[in-house]
Amino acid sequence: MASPPNRDEKKGDRRAKERSAEARGPDNSELMEEASALEAELARVKVLVDQYLLGVEKRHPAEHCRELKKRVVNLKTQNVRATAVRFRIDTIYQRFLTYDRLWERSFKELEEGTYRPDLQRLRLKNLRAKGAAAAANAVATPPPQREASPPAPQAAPSPPKSAPADAAAAQRAQFERIHRALIDAKRRCNESVEGITVDQVQRALRAQIRALREEGVRQVGFKVVIQNGRAELRAIPK
Repeated sequence: MASPPNRDEKKGDRRAKERSAEARGPDNSELMEEASALEAELARVKVLVDQYLLGVEKRHPAEHCRELKKRVVNLKTQNVRATAVRFRIDTIYQRFLTYDRLWERSFKELEEGTYRPDLQRLRLKNLRAKGAAAAANAVATPPPQREASPPAPQAAPSPPKSAPADAAAAQRAQFERIHRALIDAKRRCNESVEGITVDQVQRALRAQIRALREEGVRQVGFKVVIQNGRAELRAIPK
């Protein structure tokens, strides 16, 4: 009859199970919950940074940015096998990198006094002051009366054009080309491409474009890069 396991054997079995659980990493539901929480935190930190750059918030959001970066990097380094989960994590990571680069540049320009939105607000304030002075002078000295001229004939409305439809078709074709390039790169890296559709890529790209546009970037390009054996899609300000 076999003897029951002693205390040391039980402890060894428990440690082996813990190491096995650590090797497997968190399950997909936990990763998706963390991804959703990070998306909300990224939006919150963005608001804090925008308020700081606008002068509304006086406290520098550096600590919030560091904590957010730590969580994003930790999520990025998780052992994820589900393609859809990995794609969502990569999308959040690339969005954070886009914001992080823009924030660092904006903080530096703000310290140097060359931050463009800050200069634009100053110019707008000066223009408003000049406009108010001109309006006051106009009230003090009204212009001489002139005879009313007959209204100019209105041009006939031009027929509708198909430019918006053509632009949408061209944009869709561009997203399809980027999707094919991403799929080809992932296959070269022996990564699974299951669940990565054109619509998913389009939504991810539009989110990054919107983030860059909000920071004043007008022209955006995209490229597929391979880093640490993984293919990723990155937004590049032009």
